[in-house]
This record gives sequence, structure tokens and C-alpha cells, in this order.
Amino acid sequence: MLKLKKKKIFFVLPSLTSGGAERVVSILSNSLSGMDYDVSIIVFNDKDKAYEIDNEVNIILAGKGISYNQRLNTIFKLVDLRSIIKLYPGAIVIPFHDSCLKYAIAATKGLNAKVIACERNDPYHLYPTQKSAEKIRHLYRKSDACVFQTKDARDFFNIKNSKKCYIIQNPVTQPYYTWEGNIKSGRLISVCRLSAQKNIYMAIDAVKKALKKGNLKLSYHIYGQGELLGELEDYVKREGMCDYVSFMGTTKNVQKELSTHSVFVLSSDYEGISNAMLEALSVGMPVISTDCPIGGARETITDGVNGILVPVGDSDALAESIIRLLSDERLAKEIGANAREIIDNNSVEAISQQWVNVIEGLC
Repeated sequence: MLKLKKKKIFFVLPSLTSGGAERVVSILSNSLSGMDYDVSIIVFNDKDKAYEIDNEVNIILAGKGISYNQRLNTIFKLVDLRSIIKLYPGAIVIPFHDSCLKYAIAATKGLNAKVIACERNDPYHLYPTQKSAEKIRHLYRKSDACVFQTKDARDFFNIKNSKKCYIIQNPVTQPYYTWEGNIKSGRLISVCRLSAQKNIYMAIDAVKKALKKGNLKLSYHIYGQGELLGELEDYVKREGMCDYVSFMGTTKNVQKELSTHSVFVLSSDYEGISNAMLEALSVGMPVISTDCPIGGARETITDGVNGILVPVGDSDALAESIIRLLSDERLAKEIGANAREIIDNNSVEAISQQWVNVIEGLC
């Protein structure tokens, strides 16, 4: 007998290029499809994907009309999105980016479909004016359910019906590699987009200060691409740090690179929950992170137990933490061992079940 798929789920994204939201969608799509949900991912740009997505998950390109007129492009996206959703009464639509939420709300108007809004970053930074904040809050209030990564993000939206608000962290895949525990090599690593939000300048300053104060063997490897690459390379030259700081480009095996380094560094000014930080914790390596809004690091790391938290923008505190870990192998290994507990708390199975609870609650 033919086994019928469960409820139809649409994830909606601008694209499936490399990024935190895209990675989470790929993991959840594969997991929910394996739980017999009928899952599709709707994108507004090309269908190329940076992460592995099961064949059972359909990738649909919407807004295929070509126009230099922004208003027409918006109409093309909206019409395509509505025509796709309309074919599946009772569908669950999950825009995984705020830019897609307005389309999802408009496209499902009058249809038998539910929308789950998802905040993936720090809304206080994304919507700094009263007008922009109220605009996005209005869309979240119109959604049937809202998923946030942290309590602070939830509080920004001030939604009176708390029963439709859920806090779900990002999933962590089972690691194929385990941290090798090589503290003495002094190899620091960051994995991130090279943008202003990540404040790599501060991390470079901290490495320079740690070299002066700590008399340690030290190198800093930065994996990732972004609009600030050229500026950061120039900064490293001006600061005389070319022998210590290297830009490594992208890697297809983040876990392997993490496992061979000494300490993971996250220097962001603000962040939802860093997927790279979660991967570093999962391989069991010591992590130093800024205690940045919107509180994802704070809700994941207990300072001094499974990682170290430092104030945002404080290169002195980051330098001291680098020296502390590289000088105390016992402490570094203890913190790394505790970090691996993230595998149980944020497993794909556990996080997927939390999403299932939200989805089934809308039935």
C-alpha cells in the first residue's frame, strides 16, 4: 500500500547559498522529510545550493519573471509564491528570512495555510528605528506562530499571545571529528562571513595584544568570504600581523579544520546563534565568544564551564582569554569536554521534534 506523506511544509528563502539560515533549513528539511513530511524549499534566486539536500526535498524557484523594475519583481515573486502554496491546502509556510515574511503573509491571505515567522538574527540591530521595528512586529503578529532563537529576540516583538511564541535553537549534526586537544600549537580559528557584524578587526587586535603579553606560539586562521576581505587584508598588513593572521577562504570540511586547531574565536558585535560556534562546541574544543546580543552565546555557553564569554568589542578581554586557555592545557581540555554536551541538547532529532511540535500545534 502506498504510504501517504504527512503535512506539506514550505521553507522560503532568498537563496540556498552559504549562510547560517540556509544551513539550518537544509538540516531541518532533510530531517522533516525523513519523518514523512512533504518538504519543499522555495527560493527567489537560483536553485544552486551550498549544503547537501536530500532528493526527497523539492527545490522550487519562484519569481521567475525578469524585470529591472523592483515593483514588478515583487509582483512576480508574490504571484508565483501564492500559486505554489494554493496547490496544497493546509500547507505550513516557514519563511526563514524576514525579507521573505512579507511575501508569505501576503501570498497566504485567504488560503488554507499557516505561516511560521522565524527570527534568525538580532532584531534590535536589524530594525533600529521605531518605524522599522513596528513594521516587522506587525508581520510577526499576523503570523500563526513565531519561532525565536533566544528569549531576548522574543521579547523584542512584544507579542501578547505568548502561546504562539516558541524558542528553538539551531540543530547540531553529529560530528565526524573530535578535537585533537593540541593547545600548544597555538592555532586560533574563526569561521564566519567577513562582514562588519563579525568584528574581525577586534579579533586581530586581540591576537596582537596576546602576542605581546603572553609570549606564546600563536597563529590565527580565518575561514570565510565576505565584502570586507580586502579591507581586512590591508589592516593585517598595516598592523604588521601578516606572519600571524591568515585568510583561508572557504572550506568544505569545517569540522576537520576545527578539530586540528587550539581555540575557536567568535568576535561578533551581534548574532543570532552562530552555527560555527555550535560546531566548534560539538567537536569538543574550547570556545571564546563575545557575549553578544541577541543572547545566543549566553544561552549556549556557561562562562568558564563549557566556553568563555567576553564583552562585545573588548579586545583586551579577548586577548586575556586567549592567553588563559593557551597557558592552561588542563582548563582548555576540561572546557572542551564540557562543550560536547551540545550534541545532546541541540541534536538534529531533538531540534526537529521541537519544530514538529510547533507544526502539529497549528493543525
